[in-house]
Amino acid sequence: MYEIKGQTISLIAGEVISADKKFMPVYISADNTCKVTGGVTGTKYIGYVQAEGKLGEAVPVMINGVTMFKASGAVAAGAEVLGGGIALAAAAAAGDIIPVLIK
Repeated sequence: MYEIKGQTISLIAGEVISADKKFMPVYISADNTCKVTGGVTGTKYIGYVQAEGKLGEAVPVMINGVTMFKASGAVAAGAEVLGGGIALAAAAAAGDIIPVLIK
């Protein structure tokens, strides 16, 4: 697997970003913090969280480039994934970490 660091911004975590949430897409919530969970249909994800963080702490969010992505199920190479990325490798099952190109 590979990663090409793109632009990363710091956002305030609106929830605990635990190890199981690392490399997942985040959105800006109504309280101006970033969250992984709680998105509904039509949620506009802005990037992928790159590190663990505590509630209220700044966390790095990659908004372009090639990042790692934690799959929630099987993903085919070339498929669009949650958060607007394109899978650059296949994932066989939930929890697999694969590279994605952030569109």
